[in-house]
Amino acid sequence: MPGVLAVVVLFHPDQNLQQNIKSFIDADEILLIDNSEPNITLNYLALSEETLAKVKLLSNEKNLGIATALNQAAEYARSKGYGWLLTMDQDSRFKENHFQILKATLTSLSKEIAIVSPKHVTPGSSDKVASEPITELRIAMTSGNLLSMKAYQICGAFDDKLFIDSVDHEYCLRLRKKGFKIIRANNSKLLHQLGNITYKKFLFFRFKATHHSPQRRYYITRNRLYVMFKYFSFDLWFFKREMGHYLKDYLRILFLETQKRTKIRATLLGTWHALTQQFGQKIN
Repeated sequence: MPGVLAVVVLFHPDQNLQQNIKSFIDADEILLIDNSEPNITLNYLALSEETLAKVKLLSNEKNLGIATALNQAAEYARSKGYGWLLTMDQDSRFKENHFQILKATLTSLSKEIAIVSPKHVTPGSSDKVASEPITELRIAMTSGNLLSMKAYQICGAFDDKLFIDSVDHEYCLRLRKKGFKIIRANNSKLLHQLGNITYKKFLFFRFKATHHSPQRRYYITRNRLYVMFKYFSFDLWFFKREMGHYLKDYLRILFLETQKRTKIRATLLGTWHALTQQFGQKIN
């Protein structure tokens, strides 16, 4: 079976990083790409000797964004001859032995499979046992995915201009447009955090607020609209879904979150920059 390189993109990680890395320590090598300012060191991370033996740290000296870091990892994986790249967020971890379950699926895949994703268990989401072991997906979140290096070589690099949000969605849509498939191994579960989520009740309904910063609101809006319109003719379902999220985010900000004016202003700026094709890192 082709080897697996795991990458974790760091941005001021907390004390949970060591435990999170342990959940996929069975990867052949672990690459930590540091986007923090100032950069960190391996000593600062206080990793165990077992972990250090597999870890390589690459410091970017500033925040270059998730897309650039993923491209750095993919090129490193290719240079070392790895067949698969495990893309991890610093605040995600597999349930016990569930990375091994995910990796075991690689032995029986057809060549058109580009991504194997675990089942993401987020706060408030269902953790029910699936009736089928494998589900084909339209899109998958970055964290916990095994990405085929052959598919990466054919489809090209992650889109650097997006910087952070929707990088995963754009790449999944591009893979599928090229004829590749994305599947989820339902028996492999990844515990994943999504911002500072709170829930509020109104009458008989419960509403979720993510409390993203104004900066994140900008990127979420700008990149969401860009990807929606780029793949409009390819996947109308995705367009409709994301338009619904776009509208709901306005309502969440207005009724559930703080910093309403600043976040609405950031959302409007993100909308304008999407329409006028202004990308990269725009808000500090």
